[in-house]
Amino acid sequence: MASDPTPPADSFPYVAPPPPPPTGGEPGGQASPPVAPSPYAQYPSASYPPGAHPPGAYPPGAYPPAASPYGPYPPAPTTNVLAIVGFVASFFVGLAGIICGHIALSQIRRTGEKGRGLALAATIIGYVQVALWFLWIAAVILIAVAGGVAHTVAAEASASPSAPNSDCITLESAAQSLSNSLTNLEASDWRNAPGDAKAKVVEAWTRFEDQTSSIADQTMSDGINTEDDNLSALSTALVDYEAAAPGQGDQAAVTTALTKASDGLRTLTSTCG
Repeated sequence: MASDPTPPADSFPYVAPPPPPPTGGEPGGQASPPVAPSPYAQYPSASYPPGAHPPGAYPPGAYPPAASPYGPYPPAPTTNVLAIVGFVASFFVGLAGIICGHIALSQIRRTGEKGRGLALAATIIGYVQVALWFLWIAAVILIAVAGGVAHTVAAEASASPSAPNSDCITLESAAQSLSNSLTNLEASDWRNAPGDAKAKVVEAWTRFEDQTSSIADQTMSDGINTEDDNLSALSTALVDYEAAAPGQGDQAAVTTALTKASDGLRTLTSTCG
């Protein structure tokens, strides 16, 4: 028969658990030393109403602002007011844009404000507008002057129209003949023979009247009548010189009348250009 391996019950004796440590004591069974009373317990604590806090203390959730390690930030520069005004005004009054633009540029250099581009634009636009105004005024003046000159030329042309070609041919032929006679008279010794000189003047005068009698142009006819008066005065001066006592004749009167007749003939021939 096999043997039972289980040991008998009395082979494990009962052992009692250790006793618990004393209450309020230190580990190991030693008692805690007595605690001394607080020296501040005799002073009552200050009480503050709800929401208040002691002087020098910050309320709950409030803290002083943190100081920036770079110092306070400078304010952002503003745009110069005159630069804006000058830019707007330059489109309407160029001179105002120039003045405001220059003043704004000076202020911007001194204060560091923004708006330099606006001030430059106001100045440039103002100068361009003033230049355009000057050009416009000059053009108006030139047009007015040109119109006045054209009107004057037209009026002169209408007042003295060109003479017909046939009348000009007739006048030029008669004037050339009379001019030769006056030149010969001036070169002759009319002082010693005033009678012969008078006869030559009358002969040239008569021939001139016959040659110009067919001219119909009114302006040329008026000039021919004036030349007739000049030849008549020359003839009268020669008659007076011949009638005077020897050495007493008025040579200046004859010379003046001869010069006037020659000048009048040149004026008359200028009618045909």
